[in-house]
Amino acid sequence: MLTGLLSRLEPVHEARTPEEREAIYRFRYQVYVEELHHTVGGVDHERRRLCDEDDEADDSLHLYTGSPQRVTGAVRMMHWEPGQVPEREFRMLSMDRVPDIRQLRVAELGRFMIHPTLRGRMLLPALARHGYEILVGRHRVDVMFLCCAPGLISAYAKLGFRTFGGALVPHADGMHVPMMGFPSDYERLARIGSPAAGVARKYFGPGRRPPLDVARYEHLFEDASVVMDPEHIWQEMQQTLQDAEAGPSFLRQLPPSLVDELGRRGCIVDVAADTLVTREEYVERELYVILAGSFEVRTGGCRLAVVGPGEVLGEVAFFRESGARSASVRALTPGRVLMLRRKLLRAMMQDEPALAAELLFHLARVLSERLAAANRRIRLDEARPSRLPPEPGDASPPPPDGDDAG
Repeated sequence: MLTGLLSRLEPVHEARTPEEREAIYRFRYQVYVEELHHTVGGVDHERRRLCDEDDEADDSLHLYTGSPQRVTGAVRMMHWEPGQVPEREFRMLSMDRVPDIRQLRVAELGRFMIHPTLRGRMLLPALARHGYEILVGRHRVDVMFLCCAPGLISAYAKLGFRTFGGALVPHADGMHVPMMGFPSDYERLARIGSPAAGVARKYFGPGRRPPLDVARYEHLFEDASVVMDPEHIWQEMQQTLQDAEAGPSFLRQLPPSLVDELGRRGCIVDVAADTLVTREEYVERELYVILAGSFEVRTGGCRLAVVGPGEVLGEVAFFRESGARSASVRALTPGRVLMLRRKLLRAMMQDEPALAAELLFHLARVLSERLAAANRRIRLDEARPSRLPPEPGDASPPPPDGDDAG
């Protein structure tokens, strides 16, 4: 299986010249700024490029697919010797929770992006495998980290990364999740079909580098901020449904068979109070079903609603062609949400078409009810007088007539 996969991987190039790096920075601008409306530092709108202070650092490497004339995919890799990880990255990725981290060679993968017309092809595995080869073979890295939006967790899990006990990373566009992986864990990489399994077998084992004892770190994955175990997810969904204080909600109106199916296809994210879940105009199509906590929905600086357990968030972007969020969502209290990728609908339409139709019906119902509520608010606002009547005894003179009127 892996042999067939590797034979289909796209050629990957290491950016060694200023011209190659400049092509990557322009490609980033197209994807992050023009397509996804990311809020990131280093944006140069005049030159239509995205380059931050880490890009030209000595410990940064850039890989890309395609050509400098047409970049189709890219990734940035940063690597550090033991004890040399900058404090910013150390804190952001919760590295303090990893035993003996200061004795390990560490890498961070970031700025992973693929051209929108080529997603779902073999570019991401190609970039990942080539990155593993360089980081392990040339720089002898022991552990790798990355940080991603919740909707990308499953994609990086297929490469060998896992969510762990790291805190969610606050971001201007919404919450991001730290993940980590061990490039020497051949058994796991091979079991999940990661393109990096061959790299692990090449560099680790008898007569080569000794693999890291990953059993020492297993406790990190048992206390993760993201839950992907279907049985655990199902139990939490049932607890939300059984909550005696919960009234009618999106989740309560779903048939049990659909609840079970969503539990098998989603993941639960633990959200701290005051966390920005998603930002208005940010492009992502994930749905969030609230399992616990209270969340505020705002648009244009105005509060639209406060929603709680059983309710769904993100239905507008789910249906919009652009995928842009119509409102921002922030956690008012600690909470937990079930995250569902838009791709699940495509998979359900193929595997369980009746359940897919049921999901679409209930999402459309929520969308129509919220649209009707918004229309009612607009009518009420229009019916309100534009100016309050003067108080009795108000001696303010009327506005002047003629050309002197403001």
